[in-house]
Amino acid sequence: NKRGNDQLMTVGTPLIPDVDKIIQLKPDCLIVQTPLSESDKAKIEENGIVVFEIDYPETVDDVKELYRSVTAITHGGDIATFESERIVADITEKLGLYTLALEDQNKLNAVMLFNSFGMVATPDTMEGRLLSYFFDVKDFGSGYMAENMEAVAAANPEVLIVSDKISAEQLAEMGLGDTAAVAEGRVYYVDIQHFENLSLKA
Repeated sequence: NKRGNDQLMTVGTPLIPDVDKIIQLKPDCLIVQTPLSESDKAKIEENGIVVFEIDYPETVDDVKELYRSVTAITHGGDIATFESERIVADITEKLGLYTLALEDQNKLNAVMLFNSFGMVATPDTMEGRLLSYFFDVKDFGSGYMAENMEAVAAANPEVLIVSDKISAEQLAEMGLGDTAAVAEGRVYYVDIQHFENLSLKA
């Protein structure tokens, strides 16, 4: 959760970590979700830093396991299960209430778009599964990649949830300018950092 932590040093990105900066900070451990290259991992471990690789969550249960794992690393195993269940209980309850409220309604077809290169929330991603509580999420690919943007446009989404880094012009260039979402004013721009840094607090 980045709020209030603006003074923290940046150590690269998940895909391109700044290994020298990480070593300079002398942490006891490094927790990553994007696997490090073998050379980066070896260099970090050679400096006495323990590397923990944690799987990226794909379901709410996976989120609970993520919090359990992190809490076990930071506070020990005894408190980890309790703490992870406490953190996830609120979102689980809310999702249950939303499901009950929407079960007799026709769900709109929605697509979540992360960037202009075709990275989307397909049904087997964490974001896609969360969206499915509220919307109809079409199957047009796997992981975070659509088969092609023509398949996304063909689904004619009625709702588009789009990274705030994507412009209306780029949407049109991707073939999504004539979708029902655009025509009906249901394009919602979100701060993509909330999804790059997955957190129940986001």
